[in-house]
Amino acid sequence: MNRTGMLLIVSAACLASLLFCGCASQNNYRECRDFFDYLVRNQVAVSKIQPLRPDPFRASDGMAFEVDGFDGEKDAKMDIAIYKFNLDMKLMQDRMSEIRKSGGVFLVGIKLPTKVNGSFILIGYERCKQKKQILKAFEEFK
Repeated sequence: MNRTGMLLIVSAACLASLLFCGCASQNNYRECRDFFDYLVRNQVAVSKIQPLRPDPFRASDGMAFEVDGFDGEKDAKMDIAIYKFNLDMKLMQDRMSEIRKSGGVFLVGIKLPTKVNGSFILIGYERCKQKKQILKAFEEFK
């Protein structure tokens, strides 16, 4: 193979990697509110939507909402939270990589189990009666 052919192959590979690098997350264009709407459309009983400060987790956006839960032996309303990390920013890509590796986030020294999907993390789902439906919706949220 001559130099021109090799240069074309290398150029094509570089171009492909640049194109796919920008598409690292299929849901980076979505907002936290979109997940709430997605849960409603999938018949998950959610209510009382509330914005959250994103800075405790160094995210770009955060939102909490109430779901039917389980607190010990009695039914209760529980809050679950979703946070968005804008993966167009290198700093947030690094933060999301840390979260994936650790499997959770820390709040006041307590590790919270965390699910990751693209640009989003989900917290507070583990004791909900609707856990299966919530996790299924979160995994499908694109």
